[in-house]
Amino acid sequence: MNVQEILASLRKDNGISKTRAAQIAGVSVNTYSSWEIDGIQPKVQSGINLADHYKVTLDYLYGRKTESKSLSNELTEDETEYIEVLRSLEPTDQLKVVNLLLRLHRSGDAMENL
Repeated sequence: MNVQEILASLRKDNGISKTRAAQIAGVSVNTYSSWEIDGIQPKVQSGINLADHYKVTLDYLYGRKTESKSLSNELTEDETEYIEVLRSLEPTDQLKVVNLLLRLHRSGDAMENL
């Protein structure tokens, strides 16, 4: 499928109007319609907004992959929250957290090794 087919399909499958899809994408209805009708590709931020809303990957949204499943579809709410917290940290702190998790995982007795 191409971008225009994917956008139309996702919108219809989710039961939303072009007006609502345009709001989600952060563009005018005319701009959104041009994506579905003329096959013009959305700018990246609009694509991100739509992919997040529909819970699909950007690769799928832009027609680069046929699998629409996003990793977020497989995560629990808690796992998603952990990832969001990790992303909010500075890179050096992210590394510390990941290293701690790896140490705990490898030890097999997580709480006693803290």
